[in-house]
Amino acid sequence: MEKAESGQFLVLSFLLQDSQTTVKEVMEETGFSKATLTKYISLINENALERGLELTIHLDDESLRLSVGTATKGREIRSLFLDNAIKYQILVYLLYHQQFLAHQLAQELMISEATFGRHLSSLNHILSEFDLSIQNGRWRGPEHQIRYFYFCLFRKVWSSQEWEGHMQKAERKQDIATLEEICGASLSSGQKLDLVLWTHISQQRLRVNACQFQVIEEKMRGYFDNIFYLRLLGKASSFLVASTFL
Repeated sequence: MEKAESGQFLVLSFLLQDSQTTVKEVMEETGFSKATLTKYISLINENALERGLELTIHLDDESLRLSVGTATKGREIRSLFLDNAIKYQILVYLLYHQQFLAHQLAQELMISEATFGRHLSSLNHILSEFDLSIQNGRWRGPEHQIRYFYFCLFRKVWSSQEWEGHMQKAERKQDIATLEEICGASLSSGQKLDLVLWTHISQQRLRVNACQFQVIEEKMRGYFDNIFYLRLLGKASSFLVASTFL
């Protein structure tokens, strides 16, 4: 997140823990001035309103109260702060375009190349914890690790509308039906969402010509004689795109 988004997230995180508090307590917790705190509250409310999110911070004299709708998901709250997050935008761009030229992406993000370079360096520092990096505009690292990274990331921030849009696709419904047939049981709503997300990420990564499968192939050797794995492999043709880990 950028500085402003990080500040807003800090304020909202505090209010999510204590929905009724005072301006003084939030200022002491965050270190923000009253002017900065008031600005961040206004930005949060405006952003939530634009997104149609049932979330409002009420400021009444020196009191603060957070109101969150029962249908509002945590991932939708988190997504409020990512629209202007350069590192997140780099990750999303790289999933859907597979490669970038630094000067072109910097122009698209409306930042200087120097600023872009600093964000990329910081992003690579974070990615190093996952044995991943972005070099010369491309992902570097084991393919299964790249996909799992995206899976964990999007699982935290995809909106309900994004989930629903993918769930309604005919091919995703077929994927779910096929897996339920193999398992001999119905998938829970959470399992369906996980399958849809993994499928979406896998489809995008399949467009990369240089996917590195050596590591995962070695790790999968222990499953080659597994009955469930063999049944899944036999059905793989019906949702091969979603099952490139097989």
